[in-house]
Amino acid sequence: MKIIVGTPRSGTTFLTRWIHNENPTHAYLGEYFQPYYYPTGEDPYLVTTHRLSSLADLSVFKVHTGDELDQRVWDLLATKPVIIIRRRNILDQILSFGIANLNDIWVMYEGVQQYAYGTYERKWFDYLVCRLRELDDRSKHLLIADEVYYEDLSLYPINGVLPIKQNDISLDEKLNIFSNADEILRWYSEIAHV
Repeated sequence: MKIIVGTPRSGTTFLTRWIHNENPTHAYLGEYFQPYYYPTGEDPYLVTTHRLSSLADLSVFKVHTGDELDQRVWDLLATKPVIIIRRRNILDQILSFGIANLNDIWVMYEGVQQYAYGTYERKWFDYLVCRLRELDDRSKHLLIADEVYYEDLSLYPINGVLPIKQNDISLDEKLNIFSNADEILRWYSEIAHV
């Protein structure tokens, strides 16, 4: 079982796909325990129960921190080796999260990113910061097999179909996408540690 734990815009999809490409006999489960992707109308508790009981040893999946993840999944993760993925440049992650929210494009496998311009909402910022802090807290209780950084993913050899880097522009260009760039920088300066 290959389990990747991270936060939005940290490279979890790339790493999960890359690991699956290296282990093609493993089932690719993606965000298997993310209730947002459960079948419509199904009871999330029962879906999680079924998925936990039928989870194959030869599988690859990822989880993001967040309130929606069932505690029973965290209990499972506490007993299995996991790979943590983070970003060194948190401001870049914050901006990428805002861009994804503005465009509603979270992963791309081909093409060129087109940008919508607008306001970065405070709730997006707070949502991501909470998830980053939760990753720090939860990491203390996980069996960490490896820790990977987003910034190093470009060194991974292409081993099949992989998502592409969406926002391959400078921090200044990313900031210019938002009408409230100064406000974002102020919010960022106010967080003591993420």
